[in-house]
Amino acid sequence: MTIERTGEGLEARLRPRGFGRWFSAAFLLVWLCGWLAGECFAIGMLVLGVRSFLSGTAAPGSPAAMPIGVAAFAALFLLLWLSFWTLGGWAAGYHLLQIISSEDRILVRHDALVLHRRIGPFRSTRTVPRSEIAAIYSVARKNRIVAETAAGTIDLTMHAAGSEVAALVAALREALGTGGERDETFLPKDWREVIDDEGRTALVHLEDHRRTRGRIAWGLTILVAGLAVASARGARADAGGLPAACGLALLALALGWGAWRISSTRREWRIDPGRLVLRRRSARGVRELFEARSLEFVATTDSDDDRWYTLYAVAPGAPPTQVPPRIADLRLRRKIARAMDDPSEPRRLGAWIARRSGLRLDDRSPADMKAVSLADLLGRLEASGCLGRWLAKRLPRESR
Repeated sequence: MTIERTGEGLEARLRPRGFGRWFSAAFLLVWLCGWLAGECFAIGMLVLGVRSFLSGTAAPGSPAAMPIGVAAFAALFLLLWLSFWTLGGWAAGYHLLQIISSEDRILVRHDALVLHRRIGPFRSTRTVPRSEIAAIYSVARKNRIVAETAAGTIDLTMHAAGSEVAALVAALREALGTGGERDETFLPKDWREVIDDEGRTALVHLEDHRRTRGRIAWGLTILVAGLAVASARGARADAGGLPAACGLALLALALGWGAWRISSTRREWRIDPGRLVLRRRSARGVRELFEARSLEFVATTDSDDDRWYTLYAVAPGAPPTQVPPRIADLRLRRKIARAMDDPSEPRRLGAWIARRSGLRLDDRSPADMKAVSLADLLGRLEASGCLGRWLAKRLPRESR
């Protein structure tokens, strides 16, 4: 890491380091070779299937032409599998480039913070006005340095290590004139405050994403319905394709019901003085699903040692939840927001709701405070020298 003053302002450059990253890169390279083989195989099967369907002949290696219903079902399965497989390969390749060839350049100008990011041959630039930056802080678990803004949190870098994290955070705070305090006066990203039909305040989550998911669901429904119709026509000549046609028809009905639910209904949290109500709104009206009289912010750890932060709405008379929550506890609670490693957004949302509604917010996350203090001690230990780094790596996982 390098931090220096330039003619434009404070500039920090960070790149991935450490010999251990090459083991991860080698594993990803091997995995991507298998991914490429699977991708080519699936695309080849689709091409052969389309050619066989258009020509009306059997596919190579098959004694007879496949019934149209079975062929349509197989094509749908291959398309879905190929979509997820392609996304997985893209994510693995992106992470590989991030490990072996990437750079984060953070520039603090007099009017804005500019983040230049390079991952392999791909480059991006993001500019955030200084007036929109509320806080700079670090997430101890993954050495993330984050800027909290009016539009949500922005990851600045994950390449800092050890004492560099504290040094970079301090330098950015000084240059921007901000602190580490969270700004709870605005909603997190993806949450919107709306006025319902009764003129009261309500919160909705991912409203724009809901419309996009609805369009995708309707498109998939039309595709499956078209395959079902083609299979039904083919079943007139060959009864062997009737089960596949029926299966596709049932799948189209299920997808159509799901698409209708996504596009025509939404869940919203109505904020009244002293209570919070979860409601489902549709064209037929509004139905109340749950009423809460307090809020809880809970930190838990899963089997992979990932730390999760959850904001719950709590029903009247519910006992304090155990950590981790029991099934009996969850019956009297509804999840509002959840995040991994970074507690800022669910905690900020809880503070915003508590301030607007007057509900009590119970912060039951002592594990978070313990993790922060231990991370600070580990950082000091790693910065003390070779012996300190050796000892820090050999601390028990529970201590980390």
